[in-house]
Amino acid sequence: MKFNEINSIKALAIIGVLLAHSTFIDRYDSETIQVLEYFQILFGWCVIAFFYTSGFLYGEYKYEFPYEFIKKRFTRLIIPMIIFSITYKLIIYFLYKFNLINNKPEYFTNFFNVIKFFIEPIGPQFYFLFYLFLISVFYSIIYLVFKSQLKNIIISLLCLMVYFFIELPLQGYGSGYNLIPIYIISYLAGIQDRIKFDIKLYLLILVFTFIYYFRNDNLVIIYLLMPTLMYLFFKYFNVFNKLISIFKLGEYSSSIYVWHAPIVMPISNIIVVNIMGNNLFSLFLTILITLLVCYLIKFIINNNNFLRIYKF
Repeated sequence: MKFNEINSIKALAIIGVLLAHSTFIDRYDSETIQVLEYFQILFGWCVIAFFYTSGFLYGEYKYEFPYEFIKKRFTRLIIPMIIFSITYKLIIYFLYKFNLINNKPEYFTNFFNVIKFFIEPIGPQFYFLFYLFLISVFYSIIYLVFKSQLKNIIISLLCLMVYFFIELPLQGYGSGYNLIPIYIISYLAGIQDRIKFDIKLYLLILVFTFIYYFRNDNLVIIYLLMPTLMYLFFKYFNVFNKLISIFKLGEYSSSIYVWHAPIVMPISNIIVVNIMGNNLFSLFLTILITLLVCYLIKFIINNNNFLRIYKF
């Protein structure tokens, strides 16, 4: 089943991810960095939205057969994470061997690094796949043992209360462990909105937003409201879904997510800055070129069966 609203959310979220990973501080002037920081705050919900859309698309019915569900999630998330990471590491290694980069990879210097080469993810984005796997497995277990219709509210409450004991994250994306409760809540919100919109969950989030703002001067919890607000907006204003769908950003967001870093965007940025300078135009041109290259990679992979392991 296709949900135009979810594709629209993913389209905006992937732009946010590209902005989040555009912090090439030593290549931009101070004015560009300042504008970039504003955009990163504005799109600070981008990764949270991907957890939301993942929960929404799976709904609740897929958890009735946990073994099959976990097996499919492992195949869909963990195996691609390993394949992409190894591929990127090999590319980086050969770039160094051909003197195209200066930093020497430490992949094969000792046995421990060889093991890390095969199992440790690379890039700024693959933590998402690992966390999504853990969270979806966690929910599949909860679904089996906790049949109450209030389980999503109760789990969200417990996750929000965790921040009485650990430090609130300063931003809404990243691999920090203190973001996991927020990612769990967003995943549950997607599941809940697919079943039935429940205002109690969002009132709960608002209450804790105010509590943590007055305790820590931190509004990061408010990002949890953004995916649902966007879902409701796109649901009732379908014309925007049609406009956004022209560019297929939502449809291609998964491929863009795995291909944009750690090679395509950094290399695009180096080329653009060297030609156009370290200004704001270079920032947006880098993002545009990154998108076009990712589209091209997806096209090549889709049309060559021997590359099917890279379909994502």
